[in-house]
Amino acid sequence: HRAAIEAYRNALQLTPTNYELFFELGNAYSSIADHATATVMYEAVVEQLEAWPEAHYNLANSLLQTEQIERAVETYKRAIELREDFSEAHDNLGCAYNRLGRYDEAIACHERALDIQPDSAPTYDNLGYARYKLDDLDAAEAAHRKSMELNDADANAHYNLGLVQAKRGDVDGAMECFRHAFAQDDNLRAFAAKDDDTASLRGAADFDALVAQAE
Repeated sequence: HRAAIEAYRNALQLTPTNYELFFELGNAYSSIADHATATVMYEAVVEQLEAWPEAHYNLANSLLQTEQIERAVETYKRAIELREDFSEAHDNLGCAYNRLGRYDEAIACHERALDIQPDSAPTYDNLGYARYKLDDLDAAEAAHRKSMELNDADANAHYNLGLVQAKRGDVDGAMECFRHAFAQDDNLRAFAAKDDDTASLRGAADFDALVAQAE
């Protein structure tokens, strides 16, 4: 990725108004998690190529990664104005609303994304999380299970179903889901150890033992 960044920068010295190169440079910075620099690149693109929905979408993703959530919301909305059938933009707008605690709006966005792309496992998972936050646990479980039906290897869906089971008081069911999640993505152990949504489980021997390997 760093070689690609160097190549794009060299190319820009020859064609400094090639905003497609700025876009690709933003993608390269995003791939190494330098979201602040990626944001600068994408902002340069949308300033000159304002009608490019993918540029607004990528900018919004970088804004979300840098905790500029309100700006991300407006930027996702602009991407959707430019391309209404942009399912990923609807879905990620829902994720931004989730981050703001605006769960009803999040649900509407995820459902619109599913209208456009009904076989998206991540979107079902995101929908399930929003419903979980509103304590609509049956609907949350149904969404997470649909996500797993479409892609059983998605660790996040197993993890989020574990949150649903924990909120129900089914600790054994939650532990089973977390085990599946951690088997698929061990990095989730460290996340679970600090996740606000698992606060009620911390101190329980089974849960503490399960996440202890992250420490």
